Amino acid sequence: MIISNSARIVASSDDLLTEIFLRLPVKSLLRFKCVSKRWLSLITHPYFHTRLKKPVSGIVFKKSNSTLPIPEFDFISLDGCDDAPFRTLEFGDEKYGMAVQSSCNGLFLCCSSFRVENGRRSFYVYNPSTHSFAALPDSPYDSFLVKHGIGRVHSVTLAFDPKKSPYYKVVLVVPSDNASPAPFQLEVYSSETGEWKRLQRPLFRDLNYKLGVYWNGSVNWFGNNNNAETGLHFNVEKESFATMAMPPMPDQKRVRYMQESCGHLHLIDIHGPKTTQFKVYEMERDYSGWFVKYQVDIENVMNAFPESISKNLEISDKFYYKFLTASIVRYEENDEEDEDSFLVLSVPGKVLRYNFSDNSFAVLRDFGCDELFGNSLMLGWFDCFQYIESFSCV
Repeated sequence: MIISNSARIVASSDDLLTEIFLRLPVKSLLRFKCVSKRWLSLITHPYFHTRLKKPVSGIVFKKSNSTLPIPEFDFISLDGCDDAPFRTLEFGDEKYGMAVQSSCNGLFLCCSSFRVENGRRSFYVYNPSTHSFAALPDSPYDSFLVKHGIGRVHSVTLAFDPKKSPYYKVVLVVPSDNASPAPFQLEVYSSETGEWKRLQRPLFRDLNYKLGVYWNGSVNWFGNNNNAETGLHFNVEKESFATMAMPPMPDQKRVRYMQESCGHLHLIDIHGPKTTQFKVYEMERDYSGWFVKYQVDIENVMNAFPESISKNLEISDKFYYKFLTASIVRYEENDEEDEDSFLVLSVPGKVLRYNFSDNSFAVLRDFGCDELFGNSLMLGWFDCFQYIESFSCV
């Protein structure tokens, strides 16, 4: 075999090899680890992990019409690759499969779908790219809740940023004991220490804890009622709390989306009679406020799919147009042009891609006429979990 000078130069340079490895899929990296000790060292080096940032390649959601005894999942590709990361989640000692609770930068937080007699569920962190998982130890604070028959967990959020640390944290909102003036409090698990910690800060009912979003080193919650002016964010490293302003929106506002993509936190509120026109807000990194990132008008989408229009309602009715926002996908953290960013929309029976740059759209998935749901199946952001290729250990 004749090896060119260029190939020799690349093979002899750790920097060039690293740049090539960063552009390869995780499946290839797993194979290339076995080529040589040198390649293994480069691919497993912590510096490599902090630079390996993959874009969102798809969304995972639970099949609501599955007849299997264990939860079954579906996958919608956003990058042209149709390989689903998983169909079911069966690992550990769980005989009834797993439910997904949260996803963050390639890792999934799962819990057992079957609740044992004491009300406790088991939690696992799973990397679907490497098929590795880790079981979380039971919290030492369970005794009061189990004794009084209180549901163990109100909500859970996974906090993980591979650019900052190889470790992750799991933030639980749990019912308070009798000594607390508020109904909820936090418990935090650290994969670095392998221990749980309970925080004394009381949490009241005016926040939507079930839809927490990890962004900018914090778990973020928005206000739970229509007139809430502030949300809350919890810095997982400093273990500190601070309020988060909500966008200046009219009364009767409804947060229809709040999620992170490629280092950006977005929020969508839809209100008023013309609900095909709405704004996508983005939060400043210093939490100084929201600004309008995109102005959206999807009337052309609604007109293209008559099933998305409620003919029995007046056009002024807020439910006249039937659609849900499933995901916003950004590709560059500091991209000023932002030409490739798009919105994933769901109308009855279909999931669509809507491009912010030119208002064009395309069908990503047509569910057809399901016997159980007909053409009415729709996906919202609360149903979807972002899938990102990850080489991170759990």
